[in-house]
Amino acid sequence: MNLADNKYIKYALCKEMLETVEIIKNFNPAVTKKYIEKIQSKSGLFLIGEGSSRIFPAKHTIYQNHKKTCGFEICTEGSLQAMEYDLDNYAVFGSSNSGKTKELIQLFKILKEKKHKFIVKSL
Repeated sequence: MNLADNKYIKYALCKEMLETVEIIKNFNPAVTKKYIEKIQSKSGLFLIGEGSSRIFPAKHTIYQNHKKTCGFEICTEGSLQAMEYDLDNYAVFGSSNSGKTKELIQLFKILKEKKHKFIVKSL
């Protein structure tokens, strides 16, 4: 991707992907420790988001899991597709760069109505 080319930089997805470097640089892995026990109480981890909110974090996590084989199922899908699944046995993590992703908000509303036991939002 050429950062000087307007055909790329005008899209939010491209801008958000370029922000990844700063996000990774400022990430504090210690923050994740509080979730480990809750995640391990489920049979898997379901990472949900749209566009760049899912592409890098979820796909990269699944890739790392395949390489290291932690023995824990990790899946990803868009919010609308995930609405069709039984997520009762999954820890569900949702991510939205804008905090306004209507599909993700709708999914979490449905999961709360079903009294899902473990949902984490990163909006």
